[in-house]
Amino acid sequence: MNSKATKVQAIAAAELSKTLYGSLTNFIKLTPSEIAKSVGMTKKSLGELSYLFYQKRSYRSSLKSNSSKMNLKMMVVNKMISKLKTGFPYRQPSSNWVNNQNDILVRFGKGNVSSFTVSQSTVWHEKHSWKANSTTHTLVINPLDDFTMIGGLLTIFAKKDKKLSAIPCKWYEQSKGFQLNQVFGFLVGDYHIEAETAQQALEVVARKRKAQANYLAKKKALEEKQETALLNAKLVNKEFGFCMAGIRNFCELNNIDSNKSYTIAEVRAIVVANRSLNCNRFDSYLHKLGIVLNCK
Repeated sequence: MNSKATKVQAIAAAELSKTLYGSLTNFIKLTPSEIAKSVGMTKKSLGELSYLFYQKRSYRSSLKSNSSKMNLKMMVVNKMISKLKTGFPYRQPSSNWVNNQNDILVRFGKGNVSSFTVSQSTVWHEKHSWKANSTTHTLVINPLDDFTMIGGLLTIFAKKDKKLSAIPCKWYEQSKGFQLNQVFGFLVGDYHIEAETAQQALEVVARKRKAQANYLAKKKALEEKQETALLNAKLVNKEFGFCMAGIRNFCELNNIDSNKSYTIAEVRAIVVANRSLNCNRFDSYLHKLGIVLNCK
């Protein structure tokens, strides 16, 4: 056997020992006839074997690709379920006698309208004739949509609208029993507004925020005025209904002169300094004066 034939046979044997999984680059300079002859096969048989090999490799590659896609999809779904379950606000049945399982499911609904529904079923005890309710909350989300949980309301909106100042959306409110009400409107910040147009929704929120700002300003002014308001034993007895015996006892324990007047800020500083003394003893009374000790 000449050196060329020996070389061909060695290369072919090495490649076949790898069951054709290795690189075929070593065969580039050899003709199919030379390769087939060196391994005792016809050119046709070698072609069929190569075709089967490539089919198998393509199939395995397809399986691997599909498996990766499935794993990625499951990761996304699990993340969405976790997002939905966190602080889940909707009513679910519970039972001390029956082992009822309540489910929260998420699935993609390509081509479908995103929705959030609840179904109810009856669950029986394994040994006794006891029954309980069981619910399954299912979120079907179109890939073009997104959802969030704001103010205890599951809110669904289109991803393309996410950056709008007034986002067209729908949300789900708890109804009677375990049922849900679907409401359409706009999401403005953390406000859910039922309105026909985005402009109307923005105007409603502007009015609400203005009213809130006015309320906070008035509250702050009142608190500042209260801080400088003078308190004395007689005033506390008359205006708040505290008994004089209790007032005198409080003053004595906190080294306060019951015959003098103090601002609320001054009283607060004294009782906070003696927190351990006043907690669970005078904290409920002090709260009525606007002084909070946060004893818990």
